[in-house]
Formats: sequence, C-alpha cells, structure tokens
Amino acid sequence: MPIQPPLLEVLSGPSHDQDVKALPRPKRAKPRPRRLVIFIGVFLSCLLLGLIFVFARPPVYQSSASLLTVAPAAVDRDNAEADVQHATIQRQILTGQPILVEVLSRLNAEGELSEPLAVDDLQGMFSVTPVPETNVVELRARGSEPKILPLLVNTWIDVYQETRAREIKQATGNTSGALQEEFQALSQKIEDKRQQLDRFRETHNILTRKDADNQALARLKGLNESLNKANEKEVNARSRLEAIRQAVARGEPVVPPSDERTMANLERRAQELREELTQLNRRYTQGYIALQPQLKLIPEQLRKLEDEIKQKQLYGKQAAVNEAAQLHAAARQSVQEIQRQIDAHKREASEFTARFAQYEALQKELQQLENLYRKTEQRLVKIEVKQQEKYPQIDVVERAYKPSRPISPNYSRDSGIALGASFIIALLAVWLDDYLTRKEKASEAALTLSGIHVYPSAGARSDVERFARSVTQSVLPQQANTALAPGSPKALESPSVHELSEPEIDDLLNAAELSSQQIIMALLSGFTLEEIAALRPEHLDLQENKIHVPGAHARTLPLAERFKASLARSAGRPAWTQGPPVAIEDLSALLTCAVIDAGLANPQEIDAYTLRDTYILYLVKQGLRLSLLESVVGPLPTTRLAAYGKFSPSGPGVPLEAINLTYPALTSRGAGLHDEPS
Repeated sequence: MPIQPPLLEVLSGPSHDQDVKALPRPKRAKPRPRRLVIFIGVFLSCLLLGLIFVFARPPVYQSSASLLTVAPAAVDRDNAEADVQHATIQRQILTGQPILVEVLSRLNAEGELSEPLAVDDLQGMFSVTPVPETNVVELRARGSEPKILPLLVNTWIDVYQETRAREIKQATGNTSGALQEEFQALSQKIEDKRQQLDRFRETHNILTRKDADNQALARLKGLNESLNKANEKEVNARSRLEAIRQAVARGEPVVPPSDERTMANLERRAQELREELTQLNRRYTQGYIALQPQLKLIPEQLRKLEDEIKQKQLYGKQAAVNEAAQLHAAARQSVQEIQRQIDAHKREASEFTARFAQYEALQKELQQLENLYRKTEQRLVKIEVKQQEKYPQIDVVERAYKPSRPISPNYSRDSGIALGASFIIALLAVWLDDYLTRKEKASEAALTLSGIHVYPSAGARSDVERFARSVTQSVLPQQANTALAPGSPKALESPSVHELSEPEIDDLLNAAELSSQQIIMALLSGFTLEEIAALRPEHLDLQENKIHVPGAHARTLPLAERFKASLARSAGRPAWTQGPPVAIEDLSALLTCAVIDAGLANPQEIDAYTLRDTYILYLVKQGLRLSLLESVVGPLPTTRLAAYGKFSPSGPGVPLEAINLTYPALTSRGAGLHDEPS
C-alpha cells in the first residue's frame, strides 16, 4: 500500500510555552444508528414511567366555606376590628379533638359516609385558614371523593355552631354568678368603709371636707390673715417713722396730723401779713410807717406770728416722732402677739392636717369602691339584659358546595415535566454511551512537535515519525533563532506579570519555615535574590525600623512590623546567615519548598519574580510614578516598566511620600496571627 505524505503545518516564531493552533481536522462521521436506538429507547422508557407516575396519582378535590367567628355587628354599630388572637384561638378549637369527634359521630349516626373514617383522617382532610385583617376563617376539606366533601364541611360548621352556643351559654351563666358574688362583696365593703369614715370624722372633729369649716384650720387661717395685716401695719408704721426722722434731719417742718390744720392757718396768716407789708413798703417809707400806729403794728404782728410758727414746728417735730414711734411699737407688739398665737396653734394644726389627710385617703378608698361597684353593676345589667345565648355568635358567610374539578395534581404540567426530563435523560444516556465506548485510534492521533503539527494518514505512522524527526532537526533550530532574534515581533512583546493575592501571601507565610518566611518578607519589601543573599546583620536598623540594601543599588527601605518580629526570633539577624554562606540557588530552593508546602495553585509558576511582581504591582496600583520605582526596588528593564504601567491608575503619578511602602500582609494586622511557622 503506497504511503501518503503527511499533512504538515509549521508555525513561525513559536516558543516552548506558547499554545499553537492545530490544522482543521477531517469532518466527523454522521451519528451511527446505535445512538438513535439508545436515545429512542431511553426516551420512551422514561416517558412511559413518568406518565405512569403522573396519572397513577388520584385526583384531589377541595370544598371550602367561610365563617365569621364573632357576633355580627348591629345595624347601628360599626363592625368589630380584626382580632388576630381570636381568629387563632378559633382555628385551634375548630381543628381540636372534641369538634372532630362530634363531627365523626354525627356523620356515622346519619349514615352519610360510604367508608368509615377516623379522627386522624379528618385531621388530614380539614384545614382552617384565617383571612388576613378580618375575623373570617376559611374552612377547607380535601379528599378524593368530591361528593362527601361539602357534607363534611357543612357538618363541621353545624357542630361548631352548636358547641359555640353551649360554651357561650355556660360562660354567660358563670360570668353572671361571679359578678353577682362580686357585687354583694363590694356592697358589704362599701358599707364597712362608710362606717369607718364616720367614726374617724367624729373622733377627730372633722365637720366637712372643706378646710374652712373645721375649727382648727379656720382659726389658723384667721390668725394667718391677722398676722399678714399686722405685718403690713408694722411696715407702714416703720416707714412713717423713718420718713419723719429723715425730714427732721433735713430741717423740714414736721407737725403731727392733729396740728396740721392749725399750722396751715398760721402759715396762711403769716403769708398774708408778708404780702400786706410788702405793699406798704412799696407805697410808704419806713419813717412814715413808723409814725402811723395802725401801720406800725403789722411788722410786730408778723414777728409774733413767725415766732409762734417756729414754736409750733419745734413742738410738732417732737410730737410727730413720738407719735410715729408709738404707732410702730404698737404694730410690732401686735405682730409678736399674733405670731405667738400661731406658734401655739401649729402643733394642733399639724395634727389636724395629718388626720384630715387620713380622712381624705379613706374617702378616696370609698370612692374607688363605689366606682368599682357601679362598673360591676353595669356589667351585671348588660349580661342580664343582652342575653347573648339567644343570638348567634358566629355567621356563616358561605357554605360549602361540591367541587367541579380537582385542585391537584396538575396532570398537564406534570406530563410536560416528564416529557422534558425524559428527553434530557435520553441525551445523557447517549453521551454516556459515547463516552464509555470511545476508543483512541492511532490513525486519529496527531503527533505534535514544537511549532509543527503532523496529521498522518492511516498505515503510515512509522514513516511519519521518521519524517517528523528529520523535519524537527532541521526546522526547530531555525525557528528558535527566529523567535529569539532582536528584531522579531516576539522580542517586542511585553513580558507577562503574575500577581499573588493577599490570602495566597498569608498562606505562603504561614506555611514557610523561619528562613523561607524572611526571604518572602524581603522580596515583599523590595529586595532581589542577589540583595537577599548579600544581606548581613549590620544592614538592619531595628531601632529605626529600616533596612539598608547592600550592593550596587544601595537604598534604604522601611522595616515592616511582621518582618521585624520574624528577625527577632532569629536573634535580630537573617536566619540564613547563622550557618554557612548560601547561594542564590539555595534561596530559590527554600522559596520553592515553601510554595509547595503552602499548597498554592500552579506552584511551578510561583518564584521570586512572582513575589517581586506582587510587591511592585502593590506600589503601582497606589499610583506611584513609574520613574520612582527604581528608588524602592532597584533598576528595572524598560519592558518590565511598560508591563507594570498597564496596572497604574489613571491620572498623574503620586510622589513617593504619599505611598505606603509596607505590603499589607507584613503589617501589624497579621503580625500576631501566625508568627510561628507551620
């Protein structure tokens, strides 16, 4: 049989970790009849079983009635408000054992049931549903025989009505008897309280309820009024005495009230003589006046009158002061006397006040008993007049009727569900059969080389393998050189950036040993592996919380709290410096072990560069200027900066002072959680 040449596809510029696209494979053959047979068989079997299950279930019918569980309101009154508690209680009564037993007994006695039922059967068939915000409940009965359902519900309502009527009649009689006893007891208590009040009033001489009608309080009230008047008189007398004394001190004329008219007449007469003398002086000379006897007497009369006025004024001052002092002393004496009498009656008034308070308390108790007596009397009258047992306490809003169609099951819906489920199960059966019977054929396998896809024809695998090896030896070196050439498109592509999440960092730190933990913390602080290998104790400043990075790109970085706590467990120096010198490969190996122990996904892709990218992306996402990255993490290639720039937020870059250089997993937030390595 001649060997056909293989289909060969060479992809330009592939790398060892790059996915390539395969050539289109030949079209699949048409589905075999086996699949159709399996589909139809499973589909019909499942559909038959589903339909048997659907239609094997008996139909369920429901008959319902509505019942108002309170007495219907009168025409002239508003409807009663909805009582949720009352409706719930009636629901429990309707589904209780006594009601159901009586319903079953009545049905059996009337011979209406074709088959005997038990109380448990009725509990499964009956249900009570309160209508929200009303006192109406809906009584429902479900079963497979639609003829007996209305009979069950209506009998249920009749039994409930009769039971409710008996309960109301019994409750009315019990309430009336209890109220009658309470009424008689209140009558006796009121009579005893009135007698006690009368004895108390006679013993303590309390005439009436008004304070003014009692002798002690009336006398005390009169003394208080007299004291107020005496105080007022004393104040007036003292004020008058002080006013007279001040007038005397100023030299003003002061006379007693009894001499005021006489003094006024003298001053009026003196004023008339002064006016007459003034007119004579205007008309005549002094010599002429001295020669006329009738004119000469006027000056002498004026002098005598003025002397008399002065004497009156001197006498009047002393008399006025003495009179005012006497009035003041009398008023003060009156005040003292009244105050003494009040003090003498204070004890008596205090005792009477206490007794009167007791008297009022007794009256208040009597009034409360009388109020309770009247309320009890009113309740008793209402019960006797209303006669609630003669009126219906419930109202049948709607009685039950025979249902015309079942409420469940829904045969149409369930049949559709069975049809869809059968179709899905048939598809799954075809897929499962194809999956379990599928075989890998050598003729259908594709031999894939790096950058080359070979699809051999049937019967020519050995020749194809020899041909592929020869092609690979001649093609792959050329492709590798092309892929790595400086001018190739692959060389211009930005490198990929891998970032770990904070939970992954926490898992890595918790799983790492002390040395590995410090290496991870150093990488998350801006170190490279070369700088970590050169780190010595003298580069650590635990007092100032700083690390001096050694090497050609020396810089000072902040020492995180968790990193500092880890260094403290190794005597304040890196753990890898306590033994022989370590190489970069040793540090990388320690880091790889920690990644594997942490159980992270894709551990082969996590290395020192991954942790370094994680820290750099943490800085870049805060908005740090890309030109300032080297001052924290050291020099970076331009292509790496371009790759990091994709993660920088929009807007101008942020200066270094506004950036938090400590990675969140190294702060005090997690410092005390897992300090000891796992």
